[in-house]
Amino acid sequence: MERAALEAKYQKVYGSLYDKRCEIVNGVVEVEGVTSEATMGLEDDKSTKDIRHEHFVKMILGMRTLLFGLWISVLLQKNK
Repeated sequence: MERAALEAKYQKVYGSLYDKRCEIVNGVVEVEGVTSEATMGLEDDKSTKDIRHEHFVKMILGMRTLLFGLWISVLLQKNK
């Protein structure tokens, strides 16, 4: 009962903010006061994509090596 009362209280207080956030996230309204400085650096350039791709490939190869080693050790334990 207390939880429902608190949720109702905060929905009443912050409901308009959540509605506005929902509209912004869904692209219904434009955000006011956004400058080019605020969005600077968000563009994906080729070098950033290459770096992310290389990191992803290294991570996958490392995981593959780790899982292969684990699989071998499980098989060796099973055969003992």
